[in-house]
Amino acid sequence: PWESTSASAASCRRWPMPMLPFRFIDEMRAFKIICDTGTMGTDAQLLWVHFFLEANAQRWPESLDYSPRKYARRLGLDVRRIRAAVKELVAWRMVIHIGYNQKAQSIRLRTCVPIAKTLQGGPDSYHMRLPGLDEECG
Repeated sequence: PWESTSASAASCRRWPMPMLPFRFIDEMRAFKIICDTGTMGTDAQLLWVHFFLEANAQRWPESLDYSPRKYARRLGLDVRRIRAAVKELVAWRMVIHIGYNQKAQSIRLRTCVPIAKTLQGGPDSYHMRLPGLDEECG
């Protein structure tokens, strides 16, 4: 049987849990609300889930390295579709794309909770214009 030792306890102190920028389950619930509207493309949905799970696997880095070709290979999509999906996620305010058309690009995830609350008719503090529902992002 496994027993706790002081060595294993010491290794836990060396690898503390990171401060999460948002709660995993809240984000997944909010994402489902967004998907249920039917206004977000399937490529954007797939890419967001991939970004989200990759960030979780990397213990929530500030940003993810992003290469359209890398994600096209991983997801079996054309590079143009990946780029279009990223633009859609930016329009939805779900990601921030840094370094557009540059060699070194990255993606920062943003919380989905305010978007979901807006879609559900939540508090006025969460009001924002959303693609597919309004003309432009504001």
